Amino acid sequence: MILKFKREEGRRIYFTSDLHLMHKNIISYDNRPYATVEEMNESIIKVWNNTVQDSDIVFLLGDITLYEKSNTVLGFLKRLAGQIYFLPGNHDTDKAVNFYKENNVFKKILPPLQVIEYSLDNTDEGNFTFQLCHYPMLDWWKKQKGGFQIFGHTHGNLKNHDVAQIEISWPVWYRPIEIDEVLKYLTKQQQSLVTHYHFND
Repeated sequence: MILKFKREEGRRIYFTSDLHLMHKNIISYDNRPYATVEEMNESIIKVWNNTVQDSDIVFLLGDITLYEKSNTVLGFLKRLAGQIYFLPGNHDTDKAVNFYKENNVFKKILPPLQVIEYSLDNTDEGNFTFQLCHYPMLDWWKKQKGGFQIFGHTHGNLKNHDVAQIEISWPVWYRPIEIDEVLKYLTKQQQSLVTHYHFND
């Protein structure tokens, strides 16, 4: 099922992944700018809540934490602002996903592959299709017709991905990324779109 959204005043749409809350070793693995896992946890929550409003939508593309820490991380997740749509990643086991579902942590838990459409206006030129997945893909729905793919997982280590893809992992941006910024990144070679839709504003 395709989820459809349009640009609305007072509501923004964001993307992020690979928070790895409570995961001490991820600090050295990613060279994250935190001294302790406690600092990392609190910094993620602070940056998230300084960016996202309760009326906003956030697509969280997997790897919240290591699976065995799902119970521990519940308190952190309940502090996050926004309406969160969650797609599981490789560290999000069925047990963890069921735990999140039972505790009503998210607005909705989506399948590992999800297509969304986003409309800037009522024109064909202003309608965009995104394939969401925790993993980078070689091909995806409507790729040959201008569709984009948004992924996480590689923690910034996949340097030569397709120009129609963007990685939104936490260790790449260290904040949730807003959909107009995603479009600005993906359409930077198409100056007419950047100018017409005021992505620089």
